[in-house]
Amino acid sequence: MKEGNMIKDDAPILVTLDQIMADYDGTLDSFMTAQPDAQNILIHWSVSVDVKGQGQQAFQVGVAVCFTELLAEEAKDQLAQIADPGTGLVFAYIPAWQYGQKDFGIFIEQTSFGEILTNSLIAEVIEKAAIEEMLDARCRAS
Repeated sequence: MKEGNMIKDDAPILVTLDQIMADYDGTLDSFMTAQPDAQNILIHWSVSVDVKGQGQQAFQVGVAVCFTELLAEEAKDQLAQIADPGTGLVFAYIPAWQYGQKDFGIFIEQTSFGEILTNSLIAEVIEKAAIEEMLDARCRAS
């Protein structure tokens, strides 16, 4: 996408949930402070879950937090590219530029894994990376 004579790169920066927990005090805000040019972030998490009646299953969970109008499909494509074959994909998209507005919402893609499992995995990433706190802080600062 061009802005004047500059080319704007909206591609999300990839970061694992483990990196945020270990290197950035467990907060996306700390990560973004260390990466001041980051506008779109895809937090991904590889996790194995014991699913009732099916045993251990591997999932690649991705939460895209976007401050530009990056399309959800673009972020999901990146998640699919890094996932191991046969891994269940669970994806959510947070249009951070809309935070605090009446039409703000989090898009959680439907899966065949069940709503409770899907929502629980997404909620785990949102909570562990302190995404809501980061949105509150950045919304107040702007």
